Amino acid sequence: ENPGDEDNLFCKIIAYDGIVFFVPFSDANRENSIPKALNGRINKDNLAKLYQEKITNWNQLDLENPLPVELYKPEEDYLIDSFIKFITKPGKSTTIAGSKTKFHSMLQNILQGFEETEQKNKNGGIGFGLLRKVYGQCSVYPLAIDGVPPLVQNDGEYITPNIDLCNDKGSYRLNTNYFNSGKYPLRFAIAVIYPSKNTEGEKFAQMMLSNEGQSLLQEIGLVPARNIY
Repeated sequence: ENPGDEDNLFCKIIAYDGIVFFVPFSDANRENSIPKALNGRINKDNLAKLYQEKITNWNQLDLENPLPVELYKPEEDYLIDSFIKFITKPGKSTTIAGSKTKFHSMLQNILQGFEETEQKNKNGGIGFGLLRKVYGQCSVYPLAIDGVPPLVQNDGEYITPNIDLCNDKGSYRLNTNYFNSGKYPLRFAIAVIYPSKNTEGEKFAQMMLSNEGQSLLQEIGLVPARNIY
């Protein structure tokens, strides 16, 4: 809760969202999959190399068989800008490759590219987008970034590529602890901002911070600002 000096505003964080990177997650081809080769995780350096086309085949990142990388990025410029800022070193400028694609088309293209039967057309896609859109999807696997996963099992343990994201729904959840603590590297806050004398604004913020409000926000894929587990 922070009053603004100039406008006399209050800001209450009610939830978090973030940027998630994902790769195809196919039951039909689980054994030689990208998530398994990566052990479910990727670091900032390799994300930069991928999107700067310094890594162009997944066998450069321990996939057993050669598989060309196909890059996707979301339509939202602010997500692209946030990622560029994340990988750019001080005093440098950076651009990234990748086709701007609508979210659901991105998921479809990534899965189809990996399951393509013709080897000449087969590829391994990687894309990124909002956590709230990815949560609950099971055609792609959300990668841990620098060792921090966006999802965890209900007991708090990290998810792994051995999980069945479709049939095991209900056994995993959003990584509330690491989002709330700021350990997840690409998070941003969702807040209610209101004038200090506006009781309606304060009541709405309090409602969103109640157990019921936090559960509702979680249902739509946002990370609750309070630990409700």
